Amino acid sequence: MENLICLLPVACTALATFLLHRGLASSRPLARWFLLASLLLLIVIGSSILFAAVRAEDDGLFAFIFAVPVTATAVGAAIWLALSLPSWRKLAAVALGVLFPMLILLSIQLLATPAPETITRQHGDVLIQALKRYAQTTGSYPDHLTDLVPTYLPAIPEATTTQGTGWLYRGTAQQFILGFWYWPEKDSSWVCLHQSDGVEWECKYDNWGPFSPVSTPQVE
Repeated sequence: MENLICLLPVACTALATFLLHRGLASSRPLARWFLLASLLLLIVIGSSILFAAVRAEDDGLFAFIFAVPVTATAVGAAIWLALSLPSWRKLAAVALGVLFPMLILLSIQLLATPAPETITRQHGDVLIQALKRYAQTTGSYPDHLTDLVPTYLPAIPEATTTQGTGWLYRGTAQQFILGFWYWPEKDSSWVCLHQSDGVEWECKYDNWGPFSPVSTPQVE
């Protein structure tokens, strides 16, 4: 099913190219309708990809997955148009093979916004660096994140996924655990934790949801 969904924009781009070719290669009154149908189809394809970029929860990756095969199809179709159309009508190949993909890819870059969990993880990385600087200076980790302000941070960065419940944190002289929730449900949610001796965030499904908040995460 997913393969069919991914092939749909490619098939639509190929159809739009065929209609464009029919419209430019013919002088019949029907040609203008071929051109109009091709233009409308390209607008629908581009709008669908941009909508996916705006609604993306994966920093626009889903939109790029659609855009790349569409771009490849458009470039291939443009070569066919350039070889088969006469004189000035070859300019349509430039519009399809260069301008159309560039507009889509540039728009995705501008419209795709980082997912809330991505932003929270980036803010968490800022906290981790501040915690390490604190430990290098004092010899231990702080009891509270607010101890980092204002010497190590001007303010505590926001945890954008936790519905106002904030960060999960536990600090001792030798180690710390920092965490946050995302994708909250009624009784549980995904929680991401980072330990002082770890390198990456570790995320798993657990019952530390914002509907029953726990200020200190426990790690097995």
